[in-house]
Amino acid sequence: MSSRHDANANTGLNRPKKDSRVEVLLFLGILFLLVGLLPEKKEHAQARVAPSTLCFENHQLVTCSHRPDEYDKKLPAELTPFLFEPIPINSSSAELLETIPGIGKTLSSDIVKYRQNSGLFEKPRDLLQVKGVGEKRLAMLRKHVSFQ
Repeated sequence: MSSRHDANANTGLNRPKKDSRVEVLLFLGILFLLVGLLPEKKEHAQARVAPSTLCFENHQLVTCSHRPDEYDKKLPAELTPFLFEPIPINSSSAELLETIPGIGKTLSSDIVKYRQNSGLFEKPRDLLQVKGVGEKRLAMLRKHVSFQ
């Protein structure tokens, strides 16, 4: 029985197979780093576009410039958390508002009801009109919501 065990040990059947995924990822990372550090040709450098914002058009994410005529192509409220953007309080559902720290089911429904009855929120202080929102909660919410 020990001879069979020794035979398997000599053929390498008990050795774990080498996982080369780490080496491949390291190689690709170095390759991308080097490609990014290469100097650009002048014609490519001039073709570079200025930073832009993401807009939602025809059910697709597209880049748009900062021109005022393109602000009507806003990103849907449901996508803003995935892009680490503040949640637009004037177009968000109660379920989406619940994802904001400090807003629960009751407060989110009160915000939606207030918005439906009294109109859109124009500035952060307008939220003080909603029952359950005071100065402390408003200060906490300012970084999580937008008023567009």
